Amino acid sequence: MKKRKSFWLNAAILFYIAGLAYSVYYNLNGHTELWLVPVSCLVPFIVPIVFKLLHIRLTERIMILNLLFCFFAAIVGSTLGGYNQPYYDKIVHFGSGLLLTMAGYILFCVLKKIRRVENKEDTYVMLIFINAFNLAIAVLWEFYEYSMLVFFNYDCINHYSSGIHDSMTDMLCACVGGLLITLGIYHSYHRHKPNFLTKIYEELFDANEKV
Repeated sequence: MKKRKSFWLNAAILFYIAGLAYSVYYNLNGHTELWLVPVSCLVPFIVPIVFKLLHIRLTERIMILNLLFCFFAAIVGSTLGGYNQPYYDKIVHFGSGLLLTMAGYILFCVLKKIRRVENKEDTYVMLIFINAFNLAIAVLWEFYEYSMLVFFNYDCINHYSSGIHDSMTDMLCACVGGLLITLGIYHSYHRHKPNFLTKIYEELFDANEKV
């Protein structure tokens, strides 16, 4: 089982590197987003650095999910012009809602120092917390995009073409993604049986139990 996980992690790393290499070729042939390639090189390190600062050992499953999201958000979206395509940014915001709600679940369990939420009261608080965490990050991201418009006149929120519509739909997509994860986690607790979502944290807990 360990060899299989290592294979998928190595495959994800190679996949990301290949994407970076292609983005350099793509932008050297008539496109203008080459300056974003170094940014795409740094983005995958954000999650590992956060975990390092928190003294939490990363699992391979989380590293793979991080690389896949960064690939579509940073490489395809930014360096290959994905955000210029209709609805692509909505798909990315939907994906961020999935991952950030899962991150909220991990954070909740870490703060509670538990492997699994057992009692009903904690379950209800956890369901509220993970969605509040997801939506808080979504709002902060829109604040960042708005500040880019105000201070640098860089219209990444499409203010001049759609007004508030772009920001609202971005947050709605993140919310929908978060609700889907919430349903998956609630289903696990309702059945008193771990599923793929809860196992992500349980695996992380087990990896750090003796650290």
